[in-house]
Amino acid sequence: MNIKHFLNDKLKETFDKLGYNTELAVVAFCGNNLADLQCNAAFALAKELKTSPLNIANNIINNSENLKDVCDLSCVNGFLNIKLKNEFLSKVSNDCKNSIRLNVPKLKNPKSIILDYGGANVAKPLHVGHMRSAIIGEALKRLNIFLGNSVVSDVHLGDWGLQMGLTIAQLMDDYDMGYYFGAKVPKIDITLSMLDDTYVKASTRKKDDEEFYDRASKITLLLQRKEKGYYDIWQEMMQVSLDMVKSAYSKFGATFDLWKGESSVNDLVPYVIDLFESKGLAKKSEGALIVDVADGDENAPMPPLLLQKSNGAQMYPVTEIATIVERIKLYNPDEIVYITDARQALHFKQVFKACKMAEIVTDRPVLKHYTFGTVNGKDGKAFKTRDGGTFKLEDLIDLVTNKALEKLKENKTEIDNVYELARQIGIAALIFGDLSNIISKDYIFDLDKFMTFEGKTGPYLQYTTVRINSILQKSDYVPFDIVITDETRDIVIKLLKLIDSFEVAYKECSLHNLALSIFDLCSEFSTFYNNVKILSTEDYETRQSYLNLCKLVYNALKLSLDILSIQVPEKM
Repeated sequence: MNIKHFLNDKLKETFDKLGYNTELAVVAFCGNNLADLQCNAAFALAKELKTSPLNIANNIINNSENLKDVCDLSCVNGFLNIKLKNEFLSKVSNDCKNSIRLNVPKLKNPKSIILDYGGANVAKPLHVGHMRSAIIGEALKRLNIFLGNSVVSDVHLGDWGLQMGLTIAQLMDDYDMGYYFGAKVPKIDITLSMLDDTYVKASTRKKDDEEFYDRASKITLLLQRKEKGYYDIWQEMMQVSLDMVKSAYSKFGATFDLWKGESSVNDLVPYVIDLFESKGLAKKSEGALIVDVADGDENAPMPPLLLQKSNGAQMYPVTEIATIVERIKLYNPDEIVYITDARQALHFKQVFKACKMAEIVTDRPVLKHYTFGTVNGKDGKAFKTRDGGTFKLEDLIDLVTNKALEKLKENKTEIDNVYELARQIGIAALIFGDLSNIISKDYIFDLDKFMTFEGKTGPYLQYTTVRINSILQKSDYVPFDIVITDETRDIVIKLLKLIDSFEVAYKECSLHNLALSIFDLCSEFSTFYNNVKILSTEDYETRQSYLNLCKLVYNALKLSLDILSIQVPEKM
């Protein structure tokens, strides 16, 4: 049950009876000592009806007979306070206990969505930004599926632009790549470490070496024409990179239905260019092919979208548009949603505008772009290694895993595969540290804070869930009715808030509300655990009520943590 919807509907009946604006019948969680939820409609209604908020609130209270078995209503300074009754909370708890999805309703009008996240560049080590994309995208995918949407996820690799030409050119300078062009020389097997070094070297070299840049640009064009040798080198680069990307993303629980990239739509690019030319939207500018997507904003003018360079090489926007064309043809989705860092905001504005202009997209699919902020160090600047370099994702995973190993040793945890447990804890720290923040905001990476087993952290959520499971394993638990009393009611309030947070997270396209609601439930349960000796409670019915509440909380935590892609270990 979504308690807010339930109460809103009940209050609308009262508002309608009183002739009040029913759109104002909206409640929100408040968590003070006087109320569980609150409605502030009296202030707007008082202004509209030229009376006092107190009179309005009292009118609502006196005419809400439909809520007498649900809650107690009171008024403080015009605010309508709602205190749910324990009997009602007992009913809600038992209803949730019998539902594998906590009675979280599915969407009334489910959609088909293509979710584009990941976005790693081939031949380049993954860094902390790729972590954010994987964590956020995977959680949003799981949330959408849980709520009933049909989702196709695509990693959409950066595998076809100038950087590929630069990397191939550098490989040809550093190694004898003749085998790929038919020469009778030993084959150079391309490795991940080779690509790491080559990518960095080529990226640096292009800034000052004009001849190298021009040669790489020509190689890019030949690659896009699938010329033998260049295309063969690229295919091997792709395989090595793809294995690395899949391995890294899988550690965060990120899986994809499609492992496509820019290259996947190479054959559609001529169609896209012809489409823009036939509609009179594409024009030549210094030999390049552009589309004027200016939107009239004088304060932030939008530059032209570049489809093709003067030498005929494809640009990133044209493959992006071709990908949209392919997705519409193959899947006919209601929405195409992109999750990237904020630096790509202009790119997607240009692409979306161009698609509208060319009528590739009309009313549907709806194109959406959500941006995430940067991960910063304690100094407030972008998170870097000690020598100032970009933090590789592989190194970051090692860092949190080793930190978790230290914690486990301090706690003298005895388990067969302690390294795997440490990895799960470290990944949980990264995931919760990320998702507990609003998606668009930057956040501070604080390793010591993220890794503690107490407080607002991923390991704390895991630890609490493991503790509840341990209680159940040691108990005489049998299915039994939950009876809510004053000592357990706040747990159910936090559970109801968690249930509501699924919808909030979906509407905001940000998981921070869900993540914090999980923490609130864990925190409330821990308070109860510290105050009540569950297993040694002598009265059988009371003990079974406690244990069934434990089971309900455990199921709620397992379900919600799985949506965040946080694994719950057997032991900690």
